[in-house]
Amino acid sequence: MGTRIHKTLGWGFKYCRFKKDPRFNEKFFGDDVDYLDQMVEVNKKNLNSKDLRKKMDAQTFDHWVSGKGWASSGKKPTSLSRCDIFNYNGYIDWDGDSIAPVIFTDPSRKDWSRYDDIIDYYDAPSGKDGEPLDNVKFILDGAGQPAQVYPYCSFVNRHTGKRAKENITPSDRWSITNMYFEHDHDGWKWKEFEKNWGVKNIVQWQRDIVPEPPYIIRLFCKVAKPFKNPLTIYRLKPMIFTYWC
Repeated sequence: MGTRIHKTLGWGFKYCRFKKDPRFNEKFFGDDVDYLDQMVEVNKKNLNSKDLRKKMDAQTFDHWVSGKGWASSGKKPTSLSRCDIFNYNGYIDWDGDSIAPVIFTDPSRKDWSRYDDIIDYYDAPSGKDGEPLDNVKFILDGAGQPAQVYPYCSFVNRHTGKRAKENITPSDRWSITNMYFEHDHDGWKWKEFEKNWGVKNIVQWQRDIVPEPPYIIRLFCKVAKPFKNPLTIYRLKPMIFTYWC
């Protein structure tokens, strides 16, 4: 079988050194493990959460696992391993210094991944030798900041992982940025932003308030522990990853 194009939407890094990457736990790249049972156990606790959003996320995951969810097509997942959620270019030299994109995907949304699409093939960028290239396209709003993907519209503070006291949409975030630059900067009041979001200025608003990865990715990272620092998950950016393998 020849090389085929793969395109998927998820949350990831544009550059990763895999086993040598300081953000990742090396054990994560060991033998592939089935994490489904562990994820189900953690999810059971979240089903009783007082946080309504967490409880709703847990219910959606529970329905998907049972094969009753809207995204399940009536099929129960039999396992969830690293390869079901964590994607990368198939040519990676794990033991070398290869640098490549990686992406975490939501397995409940199979329609967000595809391969061997003839239109994608002809639309893909090529290198000097004519060979197709891997490509990352970040999902950005009109202000050039990381944006969310429907229906995952939550934003969090990347330093704490906490949602704001007042929820916003991607268009809200863009509108607030525009309002700041269109009005008197000196008269802009950040007290409410500090209270609700923990940011004190426009730089922190743009840099620290980031899209929240889907619940399944967060749940997977909680049990699989791919990162040395659990908050690294909030450094992932929504992107479309096109790769060849």
